[in-house]
Amino acid sequence: MTGGDAVLGRAVGYALTGIVPTADGPEPFDPAELVELLGGATRLRAHAAETRAAGRPWPHPVPAELRDGLGAAQLYAAVEQARNLVDAPATKVRGPAAAPGADDLRLLREVPPHHGG
Repeated sequence: MTGGDAVLGRAVGYALTGIVPTADGPEPFDPAELVELLGGATRLRAHAAETRAAGRPWPHPVPAELRDGLGAAQLYAAVEQARNLVDAPATKVRGPAAAPGADDLRLLREVPPHHGG
């Protein structure tokens, strides 16, 4: 990696592992390749579970010296891309919709004049 890619790769690597990677990552920055270079999704998933079980945040907060030269949004997006490869976001499960109550039905009957009611 060169320049911004090297800085970004080290910062994301730290976020995933809690240690500064000693090797450069893919050029240009590629979260999937970085995850593989860091031991793969299974290994990182186990690390994430251990870290959370110990009451610490994962992904690890990136120290200021590793963020130097990176925009906050750029770093957040890169960490999220890598995190999603390791620890898929939880899907929201919705229960059945509740039947409308009396207030809901009253509001549905009150059609504003411009709606042709």
